[in-house]
Amino acid sequence: MIYILSAILFSAGQIIAGWVFFALSSVILIFNYIFIKSELLKLENMVKTAKEKDFTPKYVYPGLSEFNRLGIATSELIESLGKLREIRRLREQEFITILNAMDMPVFIVDQEGRLIVHNKASKSFMRIAQDEPSVKYYYEILRYEELIAFIKEAIVSESQREEKLEIEDSVFEAISFPFISRSEKFTLFLLEDVTVIERVAKMEREFISSVSHELRTPISVIKGALEIIESEKLIKKNGEKFLSAIKENSERMENLVSDLAKFNELEVWKKPLEQEIDFSSTVKRIYETFLQSAKGKNLDFKLNCEEGVFIKGDLFLIEELIRNLVNNAIRYTESGSVELAVYVNVFATLQVKDTGPGIPERDISYLFEPFFRVENSRSRVGGGSGLGLAISKRIIDLHKGKISVESKIGEGSKFTVQLILLRKIN
Repeated sequence: MIYILSAILFSAGQIIAGWVFFALSSVILIFNYIFIKSELLKLENMVKTAKEKDFTPKYVYPGLSEFNRLGIATSELIESLGKLREIRRLREQEFITILNAMDMPVFIVDQEGRLIVHNKASKSFMRIAQDEPSVKYYYEILRYEELIAFIKEAIVSESQREEKLEIEDSVFEAISFPFISRSEKFTLFLLEDVTVIERVAKMEREFISSVSHELRTPISVIKGALEIIESEKLIKKNGEKFLSAIKENSERMENLVSDLAKFNELEVWKKPLEQEIDFSSTVKRIYETFLQSAKGKNLDFKLNCEEGVFIKGDLFLIEELIRNLVNNAIRYTESGSVELAVYVNVFATLQVKDTGPGIPERDISYLFEPFFRVENSRSRVGGGSGLGLAISKRIIDLHKGKISVESKIGEGSKFTVQLILLRKIN
Protein backbone atom coordinates (compact mmCIF):
# COMPACT_ATOMS: atom_id res chain seq x y z
CA MET A 1 0.00 0.00 0.00
CA ILE A 2 2.82 2.33 0.92
CA TYR A 3 4.52 1.55 -2.38
CA ILE A 4 1.37 2.31 -4.31
CA LEU A 5 0.90 5.60 -2.47
CA SER A 6 4.54 6.55 -3.10
CA ALA A 7 4.16 5.83 -6.81
CA ILE A 8 1.01 7.96 -7.00
CA LEU A 9 2.70 10.85 -5.21
CA PHE A 10 5.76 10.58 -7.46
CA SER A 11 3.62 10.66 -10.59
CA ALA A 12 1.63 13.60 -9.26
CA GLY A 13 4.88 15.43 -8.52
CA GLN A 14 6.08 14.86 -12.06
CA ILE A 15 2.81 16.16 -13.45
CA ILE A 16 2.93 19.23 -11.22
CA ALA A 17 6.59 19.85 -12.14
CA GLY A 18 5.70 19.56 -15.84
CA TRP A 19 2.89 22.05 -15.48
CA VAL A 20 5.12 24.41 -13.53
CA PHE A 21 7.80 24.15 -16.25
CA PHE A 22 5.18 24.74 -18.94
CA ALA A 23 3.82 27.75 -17.06
CA LEU A 24 7.29 29.23 -16.58
CA SER A 25 8.16 28.64 -20.26
CA SER A 26 4.94 30.32 -21.32
CA VAL A 27 5.66 33.31 -19.11
CA ILE A 28 9.18 33.58 -20.54
CA LEU A 29 7.88 33.31 -24.12
CA ILE A 30 5.21 35.93 -23.45
CA PHE A 31 7.81 38.23 -21.88
CA ASN A 32 10.18 37.73 -24.83
CA TYR A 33 7.34 38.37 -27.27
CA ILE A 34 6.40 41.60 -25.49
CA PHE A 35 10.08 42.63 -25.29
CA ILE A 36 10.81 41.83 -28.94
CA LYS A 37 7.62 43.57 -30.08
CA SER A 38 8.50 46.62 -28.00
CA GLU A 39 12.01 46.80 -29.45
CA LEU A 40 10.75 46.28 -33.00
CA LEU A 41 8.22 49.06 -32.49
CA LYS A 42 11.05 51.36 -31.38
CA LEU A 43 13.03 50.55 -34.54
CA GLU A 44 9.90 50.93 -36.66
CA ASN A 45 9.20 54.36 -35.16
CA MET A 46 12.79 55.42 -35.85
CA VAL A 47 12.49 54.41 -39.50
CA LYS A 48 9.09 56.13 -39.81
CA THR A 49 10.42 59.39 -38.40
CA ALA A 50 13.41 59.14 -40.75
CA LYS A 51 11.02 58.67 -43.68
CA GLU A 52 9.29 61.86 -42.54
CA LYS A 53 12.70 63.58 -42.87
CA ASP A 54 13.30 63.73 -39.12
CA PHE A 55 16.81 62.40 -38.59
CA THR A 56 17.13 63.32 -34.88
CA PRO A 57 15.62 60.36 -32.90
CA LYS A 58 17.95 58.30 -30.70
CA TYR A 59 17.49 54.68 -29.70
CA VAL A 60 17.97 54.34 -25.91
CA TYR A 61 17.82 51.07 -24.00
CA PRO A 62 19.86 50.14 -20.93
CA GLY A 63 21.94 47.02 -21.09
CA LEU A 64 23.96 45.19 -23.71
CA SER A 65 21.24 43.24 -25.52
CA GLU A 66 21.49 42.49 -29.24
CA PHE A 67 18.51 44.79 -29.77
CA ASN A 68 20.35 47.57 -28.02
CA ARG A 69 23.33 47.22 -30.36
CA LEU A 70 21.00 46.98 -33.37
CA GLY A 71 19.13 50.07 -32.20
CA ILE A 72 22.31 52.08 -31.69
CA ALA A 73 23.59 51.06 -35.16
CA THR A 74 20.25 52.03 -36.73
CA SER A 75 20.31 55.36 -34.89
CA GLU A 76 23.83 56.08 -36.15
CA LEU A 77 22.81 55.12 -39.69
CA ILE A 78 19.84 57.50 -39.56
CA GLU A 79 22.11 60.28 -38.26
CA SER A 80 24.52 59.65 -41.16
CA LEU A 81 21.64 59.79 -43.63
CA GLY A 82 20.58 63.08 -42.09
CA LYS A 83 24.06 64.53 -42.56
CA LEU A 84 24.21 63.31 -46.16
CA ARG A 85 20.79 64.81 -46.81
CA GLU A 86 21.94 68.14 -45.40
CA ILE A 87 25.07 68.09 -47.59
CA ARG A 88 22.91 67.31 -50.61
CA ARG A 89 20.49 70.13 -49.70
CA LEU A 90 23.37 72.62 -49.44
CA ARG A 91 24.79 71.51 -52.79
CA GLU A 92 21.40 71.79 -54.46
CA GLN A 93 21.06 75.26 -52.96
CA GLU A 94 24.50 76.21 -54.31
CA PHE A 95 23.52 74.83 -57.73
CA ILE A 96 20.27 76.85 -57.79
CA THR A 97 22.14 79.97 -56.63
CA ILE A 98 24.66 79.58 -59.47
CA LEU A 99 21.86 79.00 -62.00
CA ASN A 100 19.96 82.07 -60.81
CA ALA A 101 23.13 84.16 -61.11
CA MET A 102 23.34 83.30 -64.82
CA ASP A 103 21.71 85.80 -67.15
CA MET A 104 20.86 83.15 -69.76
CA PRO A 105 17.87 80.77 -69.50
CA VAL A 106 18.96 77.39 -68.08
CA PHE A 107 16.52 74.58 -67.35
CA ILE A 108 16.40 70.80 -66.86
CA VAL A 109 13.76 68.53 -68.38
CA ASP A 110 13.10 64.85 -67.66
CA GLN A 111 12.19 62.18 -70.23
CA GLU A 112 8.48 62.92 -69.81
CA GLY A 113 8.98 66.59 -70.64
CA ARG A 114 8.58 67.92 -67.09
CA LEU A 115 10.53 71.06 -66.14
CA ILE A 116 12.45 69.85 -63.09
CA VAL A 117 14.69 72.90 -62.55
CA HIS A 118 14.70 76.35 -64.13
CA ASN A 119 16.51 79.53 -63.15
CA LYS A 120 15.12 83.06 -62.86
CA ALA A 121 16.15 83.90 -66.43
CA SER A 122 14.17 80.86 -67.64
CA LYS A 123 11.11 81.93 -65.68
CA SER A 124 11.33 85.37 -67.24
CA PHE A 125 11.88 83.90 -70.72
CA MET A 126 8.98 81.44 -70.31
CA ARG A 127 6.88 84.05 -68.50
CA ILE A 128 6.37 81.86 -65.43
CA ALA A 129 5.36 83.61 -62.20
CA GLN A 130 7.93 83.25 -59.39
CA ASP A 131 5.38 81.63 -57.07
CA GLU A 132 4.11 79.07 -59.60
CA PRO A 133 4.90 75.37 -58.95
CA SER A 134 8.19 74.18 -60.45
CA VAL A 135 6.98 71.00 -62.12
CA LYS A 136 5.30 71.80 -65.44
CA TYR A 137 5.57 70.40 -68.97
CA TYR A 138 7.72 72.49 -71.32
CA TYR A 139 5.26 72.15 -74.23
CA GLU A 140 2.47 73.62 -72.07
CA ILE A 141 4.51 76.75 -71.28
CA LEU A 142 6.63 77.55 -74.33
CA ARG A 143 5.08 79.40 -77.26
CA TYR A 144 7.96 79.02 -79.72
CA GLU A 145 7.60 76.07 -82.11
CA GLU A 146 11.30 76.03 -83.08
CA LEU A 147 12.39 75.72 -79.44
CA ILE A 148 9.74 73.08 -78.67
CA ALA A 149 10.96 71.01 -81.66
CA PHE A 150 14.60 71.41 -80.55
CA ILE A 151 13.81 70.24 -76.98
CA LYS A 152 11.78 67.28 -78.25
CA GLU A 153 14.56 66.14 -80.62
CA ALA A 154 17.21 66.53 -77.90
CA ILE A 155 15.21 64.41 -75.43
CA VAL A 156 14.51 61.68 -78.00
CA SER A 157 18.07 61.54 -79.40
CA GLU A 158 19.70 61.65 -75.92
CA SER A 159 22.69 63.42 -77.49
CA GLN A 160 24.35 66.80 -77.17
CA ARG A 161 22.94 69.22 -79.73
CA GLU A 162 23.55 72.82 -80.80
CA GLU A 163 21.31 74.93 -82.99
CA LYS A 164 20.64 78.59 -83.70
CA LEU A 165 17.00 79.55 -83.23
CA GLU A 166 15.28 82.75 -84.30
CA ILE A 167 12.78 83.64 -81.59
CA GLU A 168 10.76 86.79 -82.18
CA ASP A 169 13.38 89.50 -82.91
CA SER A 170 16.29 87.67 -81.26
CA VAL A 171 18.69 84.87 -82.16
CA PHE A 172 19.52 82.22 -79.55
CA GLU A 173 22.22 79.55 -79.51
CA ALA A 174 20.37 76.54 -78.04
CA ILE A 175 22.53 73.82 -76.47
CA SER A 176 21.43 70.53 -74.88
CA PHE A 177 23.40 68.24 -72.52
CA PRO A 178 21.89 64.81 -71.63
CA PHE A 179 22.82 63.28 -68.25
CA ILE A 180 21.74 60.55 -65.82
CA SER A 181 21.03 61.12 -62.12
CA ARG A 182 19.86 58.37 -59.74
CA SER A 183 19.13 56.07 -62.72
CA GLU A 184 16.84 58.69 -64.31
CA LYS A 185 17.54 60.46 -67.60
CA PHE A 186 17.47 64.25 -67.82
CA THR A 187 18.50 66.92 -70.34
CA LEU A 188 19.96 70.32 -69.44
CA PHE A 189 19.24 73.18 -71.84
CA LEU A 190 21.01 76.54 -72.22
CA LEU A 191 19.77 79.44 -74.36
CA GLU A 192 22.42 82.05 -75.12
CA ASP A 193 21.26 85.29 -76.70
CA VAL A 194 23.63 85.83 -79.65
CA THR A 195 21.57 88.53 -81.37
CA VAL A 196 24.35 91.16 -81.19
CA ILE A 197 26.99 88.67 -82.35
CA GLU A 198 24.80 87.65 -85.29
CA ARG A 199 24.22 91.27 -86.26
CA VAL A 200 27.97 91.93 -86.25
CA ALA A 201 28.54 88.76 -88.29
CA LYS A 202 25.88 89.87 -90.75
CA MET A 203 27.56 93.28 -91.10
CA GLU A 204 30.87 91.50 -91.68
CA ARG A 205 29.35 89.29 -94.38
CA GLU A 206 27.76 92.29 -96.07
CA PHE A 207 31.09 94.14 -95.95
CA ILE A 208 32.94 91.20 -97.52
CA SER A 209 30.25 90.87 -100.16
CA SER A 210 30.47 94.58 -100.98
CA VAL A 211 34.30 94.58 -101.10
CA SER A 212 34.31 91.47 -103.28
CA HIS A 213 31.90 93.08 -105.71
CA GLU A 214 33.81 96.37 -105.85
CA LEU A 215 37.18 94.65 -106.41
CA ARG A 216 36.02 92.33 -109.18
CA THR A 217 35.45 95.12 -111.72
CA PRO A 218 38.92 96.78 -111.61
CA ILE A 219 40.61 93.39 -111.54
CA SER A 220 38.72 92.33 -114.66
CA VAL A 221 39.73 95.58 -116.38
CA ILE A 222 43.42 95.09 -115.45
CA LYS A 223 43.41 91.50 -116.66
CA GLY A 224 41.67 92.43 -119.90
CA ALA A 225 44.14 95.24 -120.62
CA LEU A 226 47.10 92.96 -119.90
CA GLU A 227 45.78 90.31 -122.27
CA ILE A 228 45.39 92.90 -125.03
CA ILE A 229 48.93 94.21 -124.44
CA GLU A 230 50.33 90.68 -124.54
CA SER A 231 48.42 89.67 -127.65
CA GLU A 232 49.40 92.79 -129.60
CA LYS A 233 52.98 92.71 -128.31
CA LEU A 234 52.84 96.37 -127.26
CA ILE A 235 55.54 95.93 -124.67
CA LYS A 236 59.27 95.55 -125.20
CA LYS A 237 61.16 92.46 -124.11
CA ASN A 238 62.79 94.10 -121.07
CA GLY A 239 59.33 94.98 -119.74
CA GLU A 240 57.93 91.46 -119.90
CA LYS A 241 59.07 90.67 -116.37
CA PHE A 242 57.17 93.69 -115.02
CA LEU A 243 54.12 92.76 -117.07
CA SER A 244 54.27 89.19 -115.74
CA ALA A 245 54.38 90.46 -112.15
CA ILE A 246 51.31 92.65 -112.75
CA LYS A 247 49.45 89.71 -114.24
CA GLU A 248 50.45 87.35 -111.42
CA ASN A 249 49.35 89.79 -108.71
CA SER A 250 46.08 90.63 -110.45
CA GLU A 251 45.32 86.89 -110.54
CA ARG A 252 46.23 86.66 -106.87
CA MET A 253 43.81 89.51 -106.08
CA GLU A 254 41.13 87.76 -108.12
CA ASN A 255 41.68 84.53 -106.16
CA LEU A 256 41.42 86.43 -102.88
CA VAL A 257 38.15 88.06 -103.94
CA SER A 258 36.82 84.71 -105.13
CA ASP A 259 37.74 83.03 -101.82
CA LEU A 260 36.18 85.88 -99.84
CA ALA A 261 32.96 85.45 -101.79
CA LYS A 262 32.99 81.66 -101.26
CA PHE A 263 33.67 82.02 -97.54
CA ASN A 264 30.89 84.56 -97.20
CA GLU A 265 28.45 82.32 -99.08
CA LEU A 266 29.29 79.31 -96.90
CA GLU A 267 28.63 81.28 -93.71
CA VAL A 268 24.96 81.58 -94.66
CA TRP A 269 24.60 78.38 -96.72
CA LYS A 270 21.02 77.11 -96.64
CA LYS A 271 20.80 74.98 -99.78
CA PRO A 272 19.93 71.29 -99.20
CA LEU A 273 22.82 68.81 -99.18
CA GLU A 274 20.85 65.95 -100.72
CA GLN A 275 22.79 65.05 -103.89
CA GLU A 276 24.01 61.48 -104.20
CA ILE A 277 27.72 61.81 -105.01
CA ASP A 278 30.08 59.17 -106.38
CA PHE A 279 32.95 60.18 -104.10
CA SER A 280 35.45 57.80 -105.74
CA SER A 281 34.82 59.15 -109.26
CA THR A 282 34.90 62.77 -108.06
CA VAL A 283 38.33 62.33 -106.44
CA LYS A 284 39.67 60.54 -109.55
CA ARG A 285 38.41 63.34 -111.82
CA ILE A 286 40.05 66.06 -109.71
CA TYR A 287 43.26 64.01 -109.44
CA GLU A 288 43.51 64.05 -113.24
CA THR A 289 43.15 67.86 -113.38
CA PHE A 290 46.22 68.25 -111.12
CA LEU A 291 48.47 65.79 -112.98
CA GLN A 292 50.13 68.52 -115.05
CA SER A 293 50.77 70.75 -112.01
CA ALA A 294 52.44 67.88 -110.16
CA LYS A 295 54.42 66.88 -113.25
CA GLY A 296 55.64 70.48 -113.65
CA LYS A 297 57.25 70.24 -110.18
CA ASN A 298 58.58 66.70 -110.77
CA LEU A 299 56.44 65.34 -107.93
CA ASP A 300 55.43 61.71 -107.59
CA PHE A 301 51.64 62.17 -107.65
CA LYS A 302 49.84 58.97 -106.55
CA LEU A 303 46.20 57.90 -106.22
CA ASN A 304 44.92 54.92 -104.24
CA CYS A 305 41.14 54.97 -104.57
CA GLU A 306 38.54 52.39 -103.53
CA GLU A 307 35.75 52.18 -106.09
CA GLY A 308 32.05 52.60 -105.38
CA VAL A 309 32.20 54.97 -102.38
CA PHE A 310 29.07 57.15 -102.29
CA ILE A 311 28.18 60.09 -100.04
CA LYS A 312 25.33 62.60 -99.81
CA GLY A 313 25.91 66.35 -100.09
CA ASP A 314 26.54 69.16 -102.55
CA LEU A 315 28.79 68.18 -105.48
CA PHE A 316 30.11 71.72 -106.02
CA LEU A 317 31.19 71.99 -102.37
CA ILE A 318 32.75 68.52 -102.29
CA GLU A 319 34.77 69.32 -105.42
CA GLU A 320 35.89 72.61 -103.83
CA LEU A 321 37.01 70.73 -100.70
CA ILE A 322 39.06 68.17 -102.64
CA ARG A 323 40.62 70.85 -104.88
CA ASN A 324 41.66 72.96 -101.88
CA LEU A 325 43.42 70.08 -100.13
CA VAL A 326 45.16 68.78 -103.27
CA ASN A 327 46.14 72.29 -104.40
CA ASN A 328 47.72 73.02 -101.00
CA ALA A 329 49.64 69.75 -101.01
CA ILE A 330 51.12 70.37 -104.47
CA ARG A 331 51.77 74.08 -103.87
CA TYR A 332 53.75 73.56 -100.66
CA THR A 333 55.66 70.44 -101.73
CA GLU A 334 58.90 71.28 -103.56
CA SER A 335 60.16 67.71 -103.90
CA GLY A 336 59.06 64.19 -103.11
CA SER A 337 55.47 63.06 -103.42
CA VAL A 338 51.80 63.84 -102.95
CA GLU A 339 49.44 60.92 -102.29
CA LEU A 340 45.65 60.79 -102.47
CA ALA A 341 43.65 57.93 -100.97
CA VAL A 342 39.94 57.14 -100.74
CA TYR A 343 38.76 54.28 -98.54
CA VAL A 344 35.93 53.22 -96.24
CA ASN A 345 36.51 52.93 -92.49
CA VAL A 346 32.96 53.38 -91.15
CA PHE A 347 33.18 56.80 -92.86
CA ALA A 348 33.93 57.74 -96.46
CA THR A 349 37.52 58.82 -95.92
CA LEU A 350 39.77 61.06 -98.05
CA GLN A 351 43.45 61.30 -97.18
CA VAL A 352 45.91 63.79 -98.71
CA LYS A 353 49.54 63.23 -97.77
CA ASP A 354 52.57 65.27 -98.86
CA THR A 355 56.32 65.52 -98.22
CA GLY A 356 56.27 69.30 -97.85
CA PRO A 357 57.91 71.43 -95.13
CA GLY A 358 55.45 70.33 -92.43
CA ILE A 359 53.48 72.39 -89.92
CA PRO A 360 54.62 73.29 -86.38
CA GLU A 361 52.52 71.52 -83.73
CA ARG A 362 51.59 74.85 -82.10
CA ASP A 363 49.98 76.02 -85.38
CA ILE A 364 47.84 72.95 -86.15
CA SER A 365 44.90 74.03 -83.96
CA TYR A 366 44.75 77.39 -85.80
CA LEU A 367 45.02 76.02 -89.35
CA PHE A 368 41.32 76.36 -90.12
CA GLU A 369 40.98 79.95 -88.90
CA PRO A 370 40.37 82.53 -91.68
CA PHE A 371 43.56 84.26 -92.90
CA PHE A 372 45.82 82.24 -90.57
CA ARG A 373 49.29 81.62 -91.98
CA VAL A 374 51.86 79.14 -90.72
CA GLU A 375 55.06 80.82 -89.55
CA ASN A 376 57.57 78.89 -91.63
CA SER A 377 58.63 78.49 -95.24
CA ARG A 378 55.18 77.05 -96.05
CA SER A 379 53.59 80.52 -95.74
CA ARG A 380 56.11 82.06 -98.11
CA VAL A 381 55.47 79.60 -100.92
CA GLY A 382 52.92 80.23 -103.63
CA GLY A 383 50.87 83.00 -102.01
CA GLY A 384 47.27 82.03 -101.39
CA SER A 385 44.37 83.88 -99.78
CA GLY A 386 44.65 82.28 -96.35
CA LEU A 387 41.03 81.15 -96.69
CA GLY A 388 41.41 77.76 -98.41
CA LEU A 389 41.47 75.62 -95.25
CA ALA A 390 38.81 77.77 -93.55
CA ILE A 391 36.56 77.16 -96.57
CA SER A 392 37.38 73.43 -96.47
CA LYS A 393 36.52 73.20 -92.76
CA ARG A 394 33.22 74.98 -93.30
CA ILE A 395 32.31 72.57 -96.13
CA ILE A 396 33.14 69.59 -93.90
CA ASP A 397 31.05 71.03 -91.04
CA LEU A 398 28.08 71.55 -93.37
CA HIS A 399 28.32 67.85 -94.31
CA LYS A 400 28.62 66.87 -90.60
CA GLY A 401 32.08 65.44 -91.19
CA LYS A 402 35.47 65.68 -89.46
CA ILE A 403 39.01 66.62 -90.46
CA SER A 404 42.27 65.83 -88.69
CA VAL A 405 45.88 66.84 -89.35
CA GLU A 406 49.15 65.05 -88.66
CA SER A 407 52.40 66.83 -89.45
CA LYS A 408 56.12 66.87 -88.68
CA ILE A 409 58.55 69.62 -89.58
CA GLY A 410 60.75 68.52 -92.47
CA GLU A 411 58.70 65.35 -93.14
CA GLY A 412 55.36 66.57 -94.46
CA SER A 413 51.68 66.63 -93.57
CA LYS A 414 48.66 64.34 -93.74
CA PHE A 415 45.08 65.67 -93.89
CA THR A 416 42.31 63.12 -93.23
CA VAL A 417 38.67 63.95 -94.01
CA GLN A 418 35.83 61.71 -92.77
CA LEU A 419 32.38 62.16 -94.31
CA ILE A 420 29.17 60.25 -93.65
CA LEU A 421 29.07 57.16 -95.88
CA LEU A 422 25.89 56.75 -97.94
CA ARG A 423 26.82 53.33 -99.30
CA LYS A 424 29.70 51.25 -100.65
CA ILE A 425 29.30 49.29 -103.89
CA ASN A 426 31.72 46.39 -104.25
